Amino acid sequence: MNKMKKRLTGLFLALVMLTTMLLAIPVSAMVTELTDEEKSALAQSAEAYVANVYVMDDAALEEVKSYGNFYEIMATTWMDNREELGDFVEIMSSSVDYAEENVYITMMTKFANYDAEVLLYFDETASQPMNYVINTQYSLGEKMKQAGVNTIAGILIVFVILLFLAFLISLFKFVNPDARKKKNAAPAPAAAPAPKKAAPAPVVETVDVASNDEEIIAVIAAAIAAAEADGTMSGDGYVVRSIKRVGNTRGWKRA
Repeated sequence: MNKMKKRLTGLFLALVMLTTMLLAIPVSAMVTELTDEEKSALAQSAEAYVANVYVMDDAALEEVKSYGNFYEIMATTWMDNREELGDFVEIMSSSVDYAEENVYITMMTKFANYDAEVLLYFDETASQPMNYVINTQYSLGEKMKQAGVNTIAGILIVFVILLFLAFLISLFKFVNPDARKKKNAAPAPAAAPAPKKAAPAPVVETVDVASNDEEIIAVIAAAIAAAEADGTMSGDGYVVRSIKRVGNTRGWKRA
């Protein structure tokens, strides 16, 4: 019973603090019209509100989440980061700034493990909270460590992907192995070209000149006699005195 009462009291105080924060400035006022006093009042109300949220237990935070929208974002963000940040210590400083006609409050907050930049965003009239962000302030050594871990993780992922691709490529040999065997089979030796046939030696006809000379003389004499007998030529101007062999021309051609 006491726990339930404490939880409801914390939730009620949180809502009261938020209402007080929203009433710190005129609802109709635009962000650029806020005076320094209104900015200071808004920052103080925001500090008190978030400080009250930081000490809530899980049950109270679940109740805050049930309101949805901004309340769900704020409670969820704090529950996700509180283990890393540690217990709330104090809000060291706060400031009110503008961005694209909206107002946001920056609160530099100290926790047990880390410092954090807490941002609380409002609409253009600064009457309705819109978003809640926590940026943990890591040391340079921790940032370098995180960068190294991210780099190593990226390299490992690349190597794993390359090994996986190599494994897939190695499986290609099991796809249609018959075709691969035919492709990789040694080509049959080319048939030796048939030897070229030697050109036949020219046939040299031998003519027995001694035995043919008499025949040639007889043929020529007969041809002359026949011509004279026909009257086509006169035999007075033709006298066969001698016959000479000219080269190797066949006898019939010479006749």
